[in-house]
Amino acid sequence: MGSTSGYSGHSFETTLSGLNAKLEDISRWRPIENDFKVVVIADRKHQKGGKSNKDDDNGIGDDQKKIIHTPTYLSGPRITDVHHDDWEKYDFDEYDALSVISLGEGKYDFYVNIDNICLQTELKNAGLHKDVNLLTVQFRSGIVLIGLSMVRELSSGDNKNNGLEESIPEMVKLTSRAIAPTLIPMITTLADLDIDESLSSSDISFIND
Repeated sequence: MGSTSGYSGHSFETTLSGLNAKLEDISRWRPIENDFKVVVIADRKHQKGGKSNKDDDNGIGDDQKKIIHTPTYLSGPRITDVHHDDWEKYDFDEYDALSVISLGEGKYDFYVNIDNICLQTELKNAGLHKDVNLLTVQFRSGIVLIGLSMVRELSSGDNKNNGLEESIPEMVKLTSRAIAPTLIPMITTLADLDIDESLSSSDISFIND
């Protein structure tokens, strides 16, 4: 970490550089890191009745103002529910679950087949003891997380260098289609397991063709 200081003509100013912020997240195997600098400016006393000088502003330049006042946001993909009437538009059938469309620069829009037969069967058989809205959210969230994991894996490192990034839409669609029958049973069954229990074949069922 380095620092510089000086008198700007209006106040004493110190810049701390070489700072690093690290965010640990249990859902990520690598922390989120960001290098930044901090500009510390002494408080200026204002005289009563004095006129504000907009060009002065404690000697902070326009570039520094943007750095100080612009926050950084992390955003997820745009997710759109697709219903039966729009299947043809996204090349869906009843067993498809997810499609991703590239926006360029490694960004994708996610389209979830909310009328997927596996989801609709689970909703139909939910009965009075299951919240159909919760099941829908579980399906949408689970299938999107799987898609995000695939996009991340196929667009990084050796996979990207080997050209697998170009096959992301096809592989995401095929994989999500294969996982859809077991997704909700997996979520609900694993949530009910105790630490001393193991999963048997009788505990889980899924839709067959």
